[in-house]
Amino acid sequence: GEHDSSVSRRHSVDEHDFNVSRAERRFRPLMIVASAAVAFGHGSNDVANAIGPFAAVVEFAQQGTVGERTNLPFWILLMGGVGIVIGLFTLGYKVVETVGSKITRLTFSKGFAAQLGASTSVIVATLFGFPISTTSCIVGGITGVGLVR
Repeated sequence: GEHDSSVSRRHSVDEHDFNVSRAERRFRPLMIVASAAVAFGHGSNDVANAIGPFAAVVEFAQQGTVGERTNLPFWILLMGGVGIVIGLFTLGYKVVETVGSKITRLTFSKGFAAQLGASTSVIVATLFGFPISTTSCIVGGITGVGLVR
């Protein structure tokens, strides 16, 4: 009677949860690819955003003028990359914690969708020379998947 229907309902829920987690597991390797794409976009755009003003100051100090385009010394690029790495190691965990869990509950598929959208936006903007924020793009992607939830 009642016990049998309860077991039956529990079994169907467990079966459904198993299928969902099995589907979600397929997104794990895709998350790694999407994360790598976000990292690539972050390096291609945010480093330029961070070092652009500094490079202009260095050029002005050395040449007394700032051109539209400049030959960027390698040490400035290196300094920008090291600065981002230091920022990620010191305060990055707080950003990851907030973006990864405090905006909406993420699954592998939702995280993949958010990161795919963010990395595509950042890389396309970089190709067109638009300075945008990778973090803002990721927050927008996570907000988007949270809204469809």
